[in-house]
Amino acid sequence: MRIKRALLATGAGVGAGLAWVAAKDLTSGDPIRARFPVAYWGRWTGQHLGPLLRQYIVAADEDERPFSRVERDWIRHTATRKTNTVGFGSQYDYEKIGSVAFTPKTFTNPTTITEQVGTGYRRVIGGRGTPPVVMDKFMYISGMSYGALSERAVTALNIGARGSGVWQNTGEGGLSDAHLHGGGLISQIGTAKYGIRNNDGSLNEHLLAEVAEHDEVKMFELKLAQGAKPGKGGILPAAKITQAISDIRKVPMGQDAVSPPRHAEFGDVAGLFDFLDRLRSITNKPVGVKMVIG
Repeated sequence: MRIKRALLATGAGVGAGLAWVAAKDLTSGDPIRARFPVAYWGRWTGQHLGPLLRQYIVAADEDERPFSRVERDWIRHTATRKTNTVGFGSQYDYEKIGSVAFTPKTFTNPTTITEQVGTGYRRVIGGRGTPPVVMDKFMYISGMSYGALSERAVTALNIGARGSGVWQNTGEGGLSDAHLHGGGLISQIGTAKYGIRNNDGSLNEHLLAEVAEHDEVKMFELKLAQGAKPGKGGILPAAKITQAISDIRKVPMGQDAVSPPRHAEFGDVAGLFDFLDRLRSITNKPVGVKMVIG
């Protein structure tokens, strides 16, 4: 009898609870909850647990994007000073189209420029109208602006560039003190001329010459248009503009900073080359073009 009474009491409690949930669902104003009272919460539970179940049960170690479970585990082990070495094979699919693999070369052959194939890289940039600069690595850190990245992040990247001998692209956000820790730089010039602009957004040749005086700045890159925002340009809202960003980019506080969709200084290929010559004459350093296609 006691067990029967306990079961009846439990059933009554569960029934009362379900009735309360049903009443709340019916009066919630949510059409799905009102149409499927109580049962709605089964869907809700599945919807919220689904990503967790897929992450740990369904998805393979290399499936997730932008960072797979293998990459996240490697970062976690590295950050917590645990072993991050993964041995005996690889989970990377070397047969997949687009896969990149670096293979060792046991023997190297001497070349006519006294270098060893596989042991060095040397790219001479400039030399026609400007002093040449030599790029010793075929990789570099692509453009990420101060402001999009924090001061510490930009500093860390520049120190890493210095240690590895690669160059760091400043991005269109201008040259900051965080970039000046000894790493080589490619100073990017965007449509807004951040850091080297007049109040109306036009090029300030004096500020450009000051940037070029830094030994760390090896060359300049003229970025055409706004690749991620074709035809529109970019906007940095006033709320995100700190005093440091205002000082570096030469934009006023309290106003949106607008990157136009194109450069105002030229409107055709001939004008582009004239502008490149103008930049070279001011900086006395190589100037390249970045085609940003959206």
